[in-house]
Formats: sequence, C-alpha cells, structure tokens
Amino acid sequence: MNFRVIQAIHMIALLFSVNLYATELKEIQLYPGEGILESASSTFPEPPEWKTNWGNKGGLEPPYIRFSGQKNYDSDWNAILKFEKLPLKLDGGFLSFKAFVTEQVELELSLGNSSKKNVSLPANTAKEIKIPLEDIFDSFPVEVSSLNLKLKGVPAWHYITLLVGEISIYSKNSENESNLEFPTLESSETFVLSETDFSKPSRDFMEGSFTLPYSRAGYSIEVRDSLKNISSTGIFLSEMENEKIKEMPKEISVSSFMNKAYLFAKNLVRDSVIANPRTLLQNGKLLSASHDYTLLPILAMDVDYDASECESLSADSSCAKYQVVKGHFLGAVPALEFVRGSQIQLVFDPYFWLSNRNGEQSFELEVSVAGKNYSMKGASVVMIEFPQLGKYEMVLRVQRAGIKTEWKYTVEVQ
Repeated sequence: MNFRVIQAIHMIALLFSVNLYATELKEIQLYPGEGILESASSTFPEPPEWKTNWGNKGGLEPPYIRFSGQKNYDSDWNAILKFEKLPLKLDGGFLSFKAFVTEQVELELSLGNSSKKNVSLPANTAKEIKIPLEDIFDSFPVEVSSLNLKLKGVPAWHYITLLVGEISIYSKNSENESNLEFPTLESSETFVLSETDFSKPSRDFMEGSFTLPYSRAGYSIEVRDSLKNISSTGIFLSEMENEKIKEMPKEISVSSFMNKAYLFAKNLVRDSVIANPRTLLQNGKLLSASHDYTLLPILAMDVDYDASECESLSADSSCAKYQVVKGHFLGAVPALEFVRGSQIQLVFDPYFWLSNRNGEQSFELEVSVAGKNYSMKGASVVMIEFPQLGKYEMVLRVQRAGIKTEWKYTVEVQ
C-alpha cells in the first residue's frame, strides 16, 4: 500500500480516537462561577476583582478575574484560587482556560499539589491554555483543591494587568466535595447607607473613618462679635474670597473644589455652622481605601454665606464704603480622582452632605460617565461600569430646593 495512504489512514484513526476520548470527558466549569482568593498566600500587589467586564480582550470574553498592580522591586506574584466546585476527585482529563496580560510574562501554574507547568503569555492578546492532567499528575484518581498561578520575575515599577477566564476542567470521572461557602455581591459588598442627619454638623462614626471634629469659628473674638450683627448665615467672606467662590471653570479638580469648601470652613462667625469639609473628605478617602478603591463617595455642599463688597470708591481708587452681600454655593465632588476595577459603587450618603440652609430637602444627583447616565435621588448607591482602564470625564449635576449646578471632573480607572 502507498506510504502516503497508510500515513493518512493512521492520522484519521488517531483523530478519531482523540475525538472519541474527548466525547467521554465531562466539563466542570469553574469560572464563570463563585470563588475566593487564599489571601494569606497571595503576593499580588492588589486583591483581584472577581467579575470584571471590559469587553472582549484579545479573544477573552467577559466576565474574567482581574489582577493588577505594581511593586517597587523585582518579584514573583503568586495567587491560589479556590472555586465553588472544588475540591474535585479527578480521573484524567485536562485543564482549560484563557489568560490575557498587558506585558509579556512567564506564567507558572498548577492544580492543588500537582507539579508545575510554565506557559509564556504574549502581551495584549488572549492565550488559550490546555494542560493534560497526565502532564502534571503521576497517577489517578487525584484530588484538586485549587488553581495556583504565578507570574515569574515581574520587574519593579511595571504596572501589569492579568485577566483570567473561561476556566474549566474536563475529566472522565469527577466527584465534587466542596463544603465552602461563597458570599454573593449583594450580601457582602453592597454599601449600607447611614442614617445621618445632615442638617447637624456633628456626625456619628462611620465605617472606615474617624470621629468628625466640629468646625470652629475662624475669627478673633472681637471680630466675631461684630460680624454676628451683620452675618445671618454664620459665614462671612472677604470680597476676594467671594470672587474665588464664584469662579466656575469648565472642568475642576477635587483639590480646587475643596479649596472653595475650605474658604467657608475658615470663615465661620461661630462654631459648628457646617460640618467640617476637610474631615469629610479625609473620611471619604478612608472609606474608599477600606473597599480597595471600588467605592467612591460623593460630597455635596449647599451653603448660604455673607460677603463684603465694595459699594463705592475713593479718589485714589481704594474702597471708600463696603456693603454686605448674600451669596449661595451648591456643588458636589468625588472623594478621589481614581478608582480601581471595572465596576465601582458610587455612594451618595447623607454623611457626606453639608449645609447651613434651613429645610429638609435632600440632595439629588445626576451622574454622566463612560457614556451612561445615573440618577441618584436622595441617599443612594449605584453600580457604575467602565469599559476599560483609562481616564474618564465624570459630570455631576447636583440639585437641591430647585437649584441645580454642574461640575466636571476627570476620574482615572486603574
């Protein structure tokens, strides 16, 4: 018989046997699915985001597990992932998953106590990885309790993102012995709003924050006594300070907004007219940090104030006579200009509202970011999704008692 014919027949038989073997295997999908990181053994710079959706990443479909970060020294980054369907008793088969990384890197992987397998991952394209269990285990059946990943030799100061998804084990026989409980997003991660009375300057202790000190008057006793007779709002600004308040650039930073807030805080005619804005901002940052920067509080201000204004000039162009004018300021600002993760909770909590105006009307907020609009009427939490890493314009339209203002910021997703 012709050699080529024999070779073709042999190849057909081989393919048939492989296909027949594959049809005998059962897929156990580990992810998408619930899971946890064994944090005690993890050396990744940041905890993973378990359900990231940044769209198709080089062939990897969402959702996927995202690891990101950088270190100031060369090191290996280790992670042990445990899934709801593990541990499993397996009798042969193979592991299959996809990985995407932003820089070319060497990935070492294993299942439970198996031997290790090295795979080179190219930058910015998803690689499908299939590892026969016979290559990492000496005999069967075996028990698999975790998927172990290691990025080897990551250079210092390199910010790297690793995405892992579509994780399955194919095996002829499998037995699930999982007794782990995995929390859901709704039960463990949704922020619980406070019941703060924002009309009062004092605030109860809040998760991830410290006690809010009251705001002190900013003038000497003599000046304070004279101003009490002409300032009904409890806040008195100079003419120059009032001009700074009224400046409204097209886009503003968190620091420039807070500089306006600090002008009110340092010009109090009496103690505790408004909540302390500096400490509110600090507590907002602490709260965000305690949630790995996947939560972003929004501060809102609605303030009436008095200010001096020149009524008439003297011959040398100096002010000959001042008058007292009324002013009003309404605004909103995010506690930070960066977040981490494709999904974040935007928190509009009365704890972060401050006002010296009478009335019980709550604040309302409209948020436009990443091509979507979100409405927050009163105290509320919304989940915001970002398509990818980068900088985004965030527009905040805050409203109270029929008055509405708009503020534009830049927020970076890291």
